Amino acid sequence: MDFFKNVTIEDFNTRFLIELNSVTEFTQYNDPNDFFEPEQEYGNHIMRCQENELNFIRNTIKANLTAHRITITAEEFKQIVQSKREQIIASRPRAIDQFIERITVTYIDPEQSEREHKFFLHRYLHKFWKSMQSIINH
Repeated sequence: MDFFKNVTIEDFNTRFLIELNSVTEFTQYNDPNDFFEPEQEYGNHIMRCQENELNFIRNTIKANLTAHRITITAEEFKQIVQSKREQIIASRPRAIDQFIERITVTYIDPEQSEREHKFFLHRYLHKFWKSMQSIINH
């Protein structure tokens, strides 16, 4: 049975690539107190696209099962989704690498004054929190 309403692997790939390539410029603000991850912004975009693709696969199967009044177990559903996802991913082995080669990422470090201001606010909030805890505990 065709669980995918005649949606081909090429159709899934076309949909994924349109969404993936919809954003090719990223701006990443770096926190000097946090671990620097150069792929953070575009990595989040790639993961969102993959999650949307997975949801589309699931929804396509569900719609077809509902339309044909077919019932399958949760395990069967999971296996069908996983199998189709593996086929789709295998059909585009370098798509994400090619996307990464085309994108531009602008990394922005905060100004020194912004960092000092952030720490000032952090210290103030920390002192305020400690004061509130001491009032509550006594």
